[in-house]
Amino acid sequence: IGFFLLTVSLFLLVALISYLFTGKADQSVVKSVQEIGLFQSGLEVDNWMKLYGAIASHYFIFEWFGIASLLIPPLLFMYGYKIVFRRTILPLNSSTLFVVFFLIWLSLFLGDLVNSTSESSDLGFLSGGIGYELAIKINSLVGWGTILLLLFSLIVFVIYFFNVTSLLGFKHKVEDN
Repeated sequence: IGFFLLTVSLFLLVALISYLFTGKADQSVVKSVQEIGLFQSGLEVDNWMKLYGAIASHYFIFEWFGIASLLIPPLLFMYGYKIVFRRTILPLNSSTLFVVFFLIWLSLFLGDLVNSTSESSDLGFLSGGIGYELAIKINSLVGWGTILLLLFSLIVFVIYFFNVTSLLGFKHKVEDN
């Protein structure tokens, strides 16, 4: 299982990075795999990890989490490394919490940016489908307060995750009586 996770993490990392350069060209091939056929689609795809890389990166980046998906391969690598070598690179619980928070937060943030621009952009895929849909739903509930909600959630996460006890150098002094 550990070697499988290590391999999948490297495969996904290369496929996701390749999507940033070849995703637009591969999108039509990924959507027409049923009609074209598996082997012919594999010949036409430009992703560095070929057809399965194009499909995986299409789902992770275009359909789901956008470029925040680049956080998933390092997490899978850390889990695989822990299983194979019985050592941790970083604490797995906090790393998982970090990745899950920023998968959602970054997708929503980029979705809000894409949603707030009036012109259709080629960079709309950066938020992913989940981020874009979440941005539309939250924007319909709180309007421009979405950015305030994102800022507030980021501050709360940083305070919790990094155990911040003072902000901007202001410290609460406790006096002994």
